[in-house]
Amino acid sequence: MSSEEASASPRQAPTPADLILALLLVAGSLGLWVFTGRRPPGSEVVMESDDRRQRCPLNRDQVLYLDGPLGRSRVEIAGQGARIATSPCPEQRCVLQGWIRRQGEVAACLPNHLVLRIEGGSETVDALSR
Repeated sequence: MSSEEASASPRQAPTPADLILALLLVAGSLGLWVFTGRRPPGSEVVMESDDRRQRCPLNRDQVLYLDGPLGRSRVEIAGQGARIATSPCPEQRCVLQGWIRRQGEVAACLPNHLVLRIEGGSETVDALSR
């Protein structure tokens, strides 16, 4: 068999399982995009660090310093969002996450025991019970 014959092997047609998998991936991606895009903007950030819990409005720019077991983390609130700007943790995943602005979004520095969560905005009813 020559190299030309080996490279020109016939392509297999997709199986029904391949098509179902592709449709599920597309539907999941669209669902995730729609779900995350429809969350309303928040009105406040809740910061939790060990035994301390603090709420701050997102409409007032400020810089806060929160102490954890590894040291001091810098939290910035500006432009209707919040972020962990600096932290003494080794991998800096919390800093790389960037700004959070919508209800339900979370930024966390687990090594330094710090969690930011966006809340407020327009409240909607999840369920009613009688």
